[in-house]
Amino acid sequence: MPENASRHRTSRGAIPGHRRELPSDRAQGFSKKSRTTYRLCESWQRNCKQQRAAVALSQGYLTLANDRYETGVDSYLNVITAQTGLLSNQQTAMTPLGCSS
Repeated sequence: MPENASRHRTSRGAIPGHRRELPSDRAQGFSKKSRTTYRLCESWQRNCKQQRAAVALSQGYLTLANDRYETGVDSYLNVITAQTGLLSNQQTAMTPLGCSS
């Protein structure tokens, strides 16, 4: 590496002209409010996905608990616990802050 290249490096260690420059949000016409709204939408979508996964896992656990009860491996208490967990996850998914779709 040439000696003068080291003094032209940026604080991140890239040589100017060789790093990818991204236009600022303001140059693209995004306001602070729209960026915040976009982040909230992304957060809500992540939350939706997590809630749907929790409901699906709870349904699977309830099926397993029922099967284990019917074969005599477990008591009915495990079925009730699985039902309670499923109901709780379904209610959370249906709240305004959860995911209603």
